[in-house]
Amino acid sequence: MEFYPVYLKFKGRNVIVVGGGEVAFRKVKRLLDYGAFVMAVAPVFTKEFSFFKQNKNFSMKIKEFDKKDIFDAFFVFAATDNMKVNIDVSEVSRKKGVLCNIADSSDRSDFILPSYVKRGSLVFTVSTGGKSPALARKIRQDLEKQYGDDYEIFIYLLGKIRTFVLKSESSSSENREKFRAFVFGNLLDYVKSKNLEGIKEEIGYILKDSVLAEKIMEILVKEKNDYFFGDGEKI
Repeated sequence: MEFYPVYLKFKGRNVIVVGGGEVAFRKVKRLLDYGAFVMAVAPVFTKEFSFFKQNKNFSMKIKEFDKKDIFDAFFVFAATDNMKVNIDVSEVSRKKGVLCNIADSSDRSDFILPSYVKRGSLVFTVSTGGKSPALARKIRQDLEKQYGDDYEIFIYLLGKIRTFVLKSESSSSENREKFRAFVFGNLLDYVKSKNLEGIKEEIGYILKDSVLAEKIMEILVKEKNDYFFGDGEKI
């Protein structure tokens, strides 16, 4: 079965997770990280679920699942250790017109969750369509090694630069050349080496504007101080 790759905005959406074990816990945590309103339904929950007690976007029902639980759901996740229950959840969801993911059963799922690597706004997703989760895991680990935390800073910086460049009076073609220069030039190397002076000079050189470079640097150091200085000196 082929799945259509897509990114979804879960912020503010109601999502139901059926299950109270380790798999359900991981799904709840991931969904909350992306801003969803999550309700978990299960007759028994592991103690790990107390981790969400203070999260206003989380609620739980200690009961068996029934069709009323997905009344206003955006998506449903069937994550119990009982496949019959998971299939029942899926069938009820489909009748309601709600897409459902069944843990460890891509063939029975309306959508799957790919393995992923996130570095700030930079996200890589890896999927084998359920054919080899082990291979997807290996590729994810390779990506984690190749694209470290410095890429989170790099993409953040590129985003700030882009915001200022698009406000300028430069033509679209000039802007494209500037963006390419930042990506293919020395900026990433300066970020990796935490060379603030090099970053500022590179920005000023490409933009031909040292004042704007200084302004961007002030924002960068303020917002990402920990990356450059760790637990030491703060600016």
